[in-house]
Formats: sequence, C-alpha cells, structure tokens
Amino acid sequence: MFACRHFSTGTRRAGETAGKGAFIESGFCKWKDSSTPLKQYDGSEKHWHCMSAWTEFKTNSTDTSRSIANAITESRSQEVQENIDRMKYFFRTICFLGRQGLALRSHNESEISTNRGNLVELMEEVSKGNEKLKTKLQRRYAHHCSHQYQNDAVTVIGDALRQDNRRF
Repeated sequence: MFACRHFSTGTRRAGETAGKGAFIESGFCKWKDSSTPLKQYDGSEKHWHCMSAWTEFKTNSTDTSRSIANAITESRSQEVQENIDRMKYFFRTICFLGRQGLALRSHNESEISTNRGNLVELMEEVSKGNEKLKTKLQRRYAHHCSHQYQNDAVTVIGDALRQDNRRF
C-alpha cells in the first residue's frame, strides 16, 4: 500500500468506496477484518496504476540512462565535444598554414569572392568529407573564421610556442 499512498492522484472516482481511499488518504485501522478490503483493493485499477507508477519511479531512479537530466547532460557533453573537435581542427589548420608560411586571410572573404583566404578555403575544402564539420562551418555562429578569432588564435598559438621554447 506504500505505492498507493505516495503515487496516487489523490482523487476518488464516482462510486469508489471510502475503504479504497483508506489505503491512500487516511490509513487503514480495521486489521482484524482486513482480508476482504485488501483483496478488493489489490485487484483494483487504482492500485494497478499506483504500482505501475512506483515501478516506473524505481526504474528511473536506479537506471540513470533513462533520466531526462542525464539525457540533457549527455547531449550537452556531446555538443561540447563536437565544439572542442572543431576548434582543434581550426587550430591545426592555422598551425599548418603557419608552418607553410601562408597568409590566413584574403582581401575579400565574402561569399561571392573567388579566393576567400587560405584558412577559409582550406577549412571548407577539408570539411567536404565531414558533414558535421561542414554543417557547423555554415551555421551563423561559426564565426571563428572572423578576423578577430583568427588574430586571437594566432596569439594563443604564439604564446604556447613561446612557453614551449622556455622549457628547453
């Protein structure tokens, strides 16, 4: 009856006897004559719904893979990992262009330009084999190809290289 007390909607339907409500609301005190009311309530639809809700609660509380909060956390973790992978690709591309002694930018990086700069062109060329990366690069918020982001990335890479040189 624990399940019925804690997982009931608390409302009685028309024609439902108070004896059934005793297992949910007020408690049952006639234990000497309990067999008939208990059998009746045990077979009732209300008891079945309460037991079903309790079983579902126990399953969800012990199986974290079914948790909504866990699903949101997993989704967010996956999104963060995709962003990390994309930024690694971005930094590797800048390092490659730097090792080759090539400029990152062009005079005109607009959509209609025939040469949008080495960084943008290289990232678009390589993303042709990677649909997730291509989709992210085409999204509005993928503005890491902007001049400011490129300058910041070059600064970060330069600082990291200077720190590495100091260790030796």
